[in-house]
Amino acid sequence: MPASVSIIVDGVTYNLSTNPATPTRIKLPSTASNVQVSVPTTTFPSTSNGGGYAFRGYNDGVNEEWSAIAGCTGVDGEDFCIESTTNTQNFTPTTKTILQVLKENADGKIAGMYYTINKCNTNKLYSLPIEGYYEVDYIPDPIINVDITGDITAKNCVSSTYTGLDINNPIPVSVTITDENSNSEIEALIAWFSKDNSVPTLVNITGTYTQSNTNDFGIMIRKNAGSWNSPLIYSTNTDNTWRLLRPATDKLAVQSLTITEGANVSISFGLEFKPTADNPSGLYNVYGTAIDSYMINSNVVDQSRIQDLFDWGIDLVNPTVNDITQTVNDVNSVYLDWSITDNESSILRTVINGYRTGGTISNDLEMFLPPDYTTSKGTVAPTPIPDEALIGMFDDTNAWRFLNTSSQRDLINVGENEGGMVNTYVTAYDMGCNTNAQYEDINLNPWMTAKGGTIYSTSGITNAAKDVAGLPALEDVFVKLTSEELDTGTELISARNNILPTLLHPELKAVQALSIYDSNDRKSYWFDHFKEKLATDKSPNAKKIEALNLNCPSGICYLYTTENITIDGYNCTSKILVMSEGNITINPDITSSSTSTGCIFVAKGNIIIGAGTYKTGVNTNVHYDYIDAYLMAQGQIIFSLVDTDKSVRDGIEINGGMVAFGNEVTSGSAINVLRNLKLLNVSNPTVVLNYDYKYPNIATQFFGVEAPIYKQEIGFKSF
Repeated sequence: MPASVSIIVDGVTYNLSTNPATPTRIKLPSTASNVQVSVPTTTFPSTSNGGGYAFRGYNDGVNEEWSAIAGCTGVDGEDFCIESTTNTQNFTPTTKTILQVLKENADGKIAGMYYTINKCNTNKLYSLPIEGYYEVDYIPDPIINVDITGDITAKNCVSSTYTGLDINNPIPVSVTITDENSNSEIEALIAWFSKDNSVPTLVNITGTYTQSNTNDFGIMIRKNAGSWNSPLIYSTNTDNTWRLLRPATDKLAVQSLTITEGANVSISFGLEFKPTADNPSGLYNVYGTAIDSYMINSNVVDQSRIQDLFDWGIDLVNPTVNDITQTVNDVNSVYLDWSITDNESSILRTVINGYRTGGTISNDLEMFLPPDYTTSKGTVAPTPIPDEALIGMFDDTNAWRFLNTSSQRDLINVGENEGGMVNTYVTAYDMGCNTNAQYEDINLNPWMTAKGGTIYSTSGITNAAKDVAGLPALEDVFVKLTSEELDTGTELISARNNILPTLLHPELKAVQALSIYDSNDRKSYWFDHFKEKLATDKSPNAKKIEALNLNCPSGICYLYTTENITIDGYNCTSKILVMSEGNITINPDITSSSTSTGCIFVAKGNIIIGAGTYKTGVNTNVHYDYIDAYLMAQGQIIFSLVDTDKSVRDGIEINGGMVAFGNEVTSGSAINVLRNLKLLNVSNPTVVLNYDYKYPNIATQFFGVEAPIYKQEIGFKSF
């Protein structure tokens, strides 16, 4: 009779108790179904023809469900009778599988025997059996919860399916574990992330360290020397073996770990994913299980009973919002092309905001969608640009929001907005609430360009000229200029402060003078100065007239008035000076009959430029009103907002020059351009100035010559 009988489960040998009252507890077999029975080897007597080993399996199942004796097959094919010449043989029920027989809390009996073979025939003689009793271990029962309902990013993004840089990171995990045998047997908790729907069943614990496999990786929290007081934290190597986690280099971390023992073992922690060069990324199947002491043997962890919990995504990289481009469609609408790149998950939401800076009129913006741009996405009320942290909020209702869209060409109608900027921001959120933004300014500001002469501004020049020279849309729309001459520029750009636009062609050695000081500044009494000069230095041939419609036989005439004056179109057939102690309103066109005739307008108040005759008409290109004159105002030169009822508005061309001293102007510019081409400002200057050399000569007929005046950067100055 054998001295003992044993059962081997997943490589672990259990010597079975011979006392039915105290059966040996064995581990629940892994799904590999690797189970054998064994007795010690023996030497068979020489009087026999050798011998072998025989086993009888009496498997009673749970609660004696198969306890009746029914030969080798048992009640339902659960039993077996096997024999061979090897002392260790496979556990092979007659018809049932190993996992159907050796299930949780099942019990039974294994009988082991020797036998010899008669030398004279094949009859076998069996020894008395050794009977050993077993019962199968209960595996722990974990209840695993992930509570992500309260997490929200600073921009109010939420996700119930992803971990990102700021959302659900760490993932809050709480687990309650019980074990029917004893809670003291609970040994570890495992969470496993897999992209391929598989989890290794029997995993070695090793001291070797390599980085994790980002397609399959796990975290294990394990008792330390039988205690939960200072648990060991394991992660996985590239070959999916377990090793101790290294906080400084691992992609994972366990935060705020608490463990309590009582009627159950309660474990709560945060599972953090760190952004590294090789991030876990994509969609994972998440598994979890609890391990008891029967499931860890000789540094092999049986995790074959792991549960499929849920699917989860990981994205630890911000999306990229590519440069936004705008294309003017017409005077009121512009195409906005935007696109987003995200190689980790996909785009969850795109938020497009419309803000306003500057401008004289602000009104709603409306977006229209492709392909035909007749479907409205709705309107937003543009507000000043908020703090950066508030731009592109995930739940912003005063914005255009798109779901699962990574690129599009939208049409924005600027409506009644005049001047300033429409500031568009495209903010992208991927599935992990990672976010990025890009902006594009739609410039509604009018601008001016000048050929020759000088430009001086006490308040700085903030609207830079644009390099539009040579554009076909600007051909044949000016009287004195060609499209190619629009970037000829000035000999000097100067300012009393340090605000100047960028030079279009700095390689041509143009000069910028910042924060200059004019020691001969007479801006508070220029008008009176020229009034005195007119009285003392005018030409003997200069004649005073009472109205511009009167003849000027001498060819040199001046009109002086203490009242406001309005001029509705005029042809300067002589050398004419108009001076007003009030305001001068000019409604173009103002023309001159020759290269030696022209009008000079000098106002103690403001010079206001009105609409004139509408020039653009049915043309698709902007056309220009025309003033051939030199304008000087002690206050402001104001280009009024005109043609607001027209789809395409007129610009204005000035041949001569203009100077505004801004006396008593507390804010804004001395030259105040309210005339606006709206979105056509992108390609068209609103005011085009051509310096004409004839006006210094005309001025000497009324004011004489005073060298200190003409040496200043403002004045009737010839090159």
